[in-house]
Amino acid sequence: MKRFSWFALLGSLFLVFTLPLAARAENAAPFTEPSAEEEKNLLLDAVQTLKGVAKVSDLTEAPQMDPKNRVYLKLENQQNIGAFKIRGAYFMMSRIPASQRAKGVATCSAGNHAQGVGFSADKFNIPATIFMPKSAPKKKIDAVKSYRNVRAVLVDGSFQDAKEACEKFVRETGAIYVPPYDDLNVIAGQGTVGWEIMQQLPQADVVLVPVGGGGLISGVALAVKQINPKCRVIGVQSVSSNAMALSLQQGKVVALDKVSTTADGTAVARPGDITFQLCRKYVDGIVTVTEDDIKNAIRVLYTRYHITAEGAGALGVAAVLSGRIGGENQNIVCVISGGNIDPDVLRSVVASGERERDLFQVVSTPGAPAAAGPYSQAVRCGDWLFLSGQIAMDPASGKLVGNDIKTQTEQVMKNLQAVLSAAGYDMSCVVKTTCFLADINDFAAFNEVYGRYLTGKPARSCIAASALPKNALVEVDVIACKKH
Repeated sequence: MKRFSWFALLGSLFLVFTLPLAARAENAAPFTEPSAEEEKNLLLDAVQTLKGVAKVSDLTEAPQMDPKNRVYLKLENQQNIGAFKIRGAYFMMSRIPASQRAKGVATCSAGNHAQGVGFSADKFNIPATIFMPKSAPKKKIDAVKSYRNVRAVLVDGSFQDAKEACEKFVRETGAIYVPPYDDLNVIAGQGTVGWEIMQQLPQADVVLVPVGGGGLISGVALAVKQINPKCRVIGVQSVSSNAMALSLQQGKVVALDKVSTTADGTAVARPGDITFQLCRKYVDGIVTVTEDDIKNAIRVLYTRYHITAEGAGALGVAAVLSGRIGGENQNIVCVISGGNIDPDVLRSVVASGERERDLFQVVSTPGAPAAAGPYSQAVRCGDWLFLSGQIAMDPASGKLVGNDIKTQTEQVMKNLQAVLSAAGYDMSCVVKTTCFLADINDFAAFNEVYGRYLTGKPARSCIAASALPKNALVEVDVIACKKH
């Protein structure tokens, strides 16, 4: 059998990808879905082409992000343009024949794809005209203008308005269109993110991917399913920009009248035709999060993990923190797709969190059942943490541990350590304890164990109590305060 050539297929489809959507739907042949082998060959071509161009970004664990699962962050904000988009743009433009490069390229973008095209235009010495909505973050607009071969055109309105202006320019000038997502080469380039995840964490159970037009999730899902079909690939969108989610629900491409979201990199009114088909084939589902969820994720990544993520880049984390994923004992990977957030927006999001510091939040011990009881919970208010009713219950089994004072005290102190750790505190933060003993004569034995854990000698009251839970010999209440 004659070996399939991707170059032949891409050559036949090249004009399809450079036509505007309206013309494409009317004049072009229907998209022919490639086989799994053909997809794999293109993906491996992209992996080879991007060596030394795109960084193999770190995959780092995020401790305590989800008490029931292990969460890892794929840090595409480490790319030299601050986002994953360098992958697809560079790989697609590397396929443009030298004889056609003088025509120049054109694209439309809210920012990150524009930077990917700008970077590649400089590398290949191809003139590029990039159409951007005026509403795009200033940081992204300034970055695009910094490339020597780029002319940036700012368009009033939304991404769709910029896209239409770009298509008109392509028709009039013959420039080669570099799609932000709906192109096999672009999809394969973005898919190298998924390929890297599978090399770095072969045992991944779930990969969470931000979704706008669908280029990133199509590529990631294609790569992941090639290597580990059992790994679930789940997209995340804002409820305010959920065109792909609606499209998959309705079984056809759906366009929104209006999109507005903090995750501006995913503010796409209509997903791609090719990406839609690949998502139907490979993606296990899409969840949506609120704008408040997104802002909280940006804030948590920045303040707790020292990671700067733009709104789109924080979508996966937003899904985890808001409880949209569920499950237990899973390896969950969140793709942090970019970090190009406007500094003023970042300051505003973090500041809004500071204003909310006085709100009460419940903290749960990792691994504890959802309704395990007070021994596995605490309430946080700003820098203060209040723990009550800590008895010798094993949070994993829900059973009381031990029938002597030392064994029970040991379990109580372990529970305290776990809850403090889950809230980002440790034993040194404890400033006050109240200890209740069923038999005050057990004080010496209790104090022997207690003293091993709380060496800082916080203020303490020890009280004989006749109304402890059944078979409990000791109960401890704690007040802790965050140190700065």
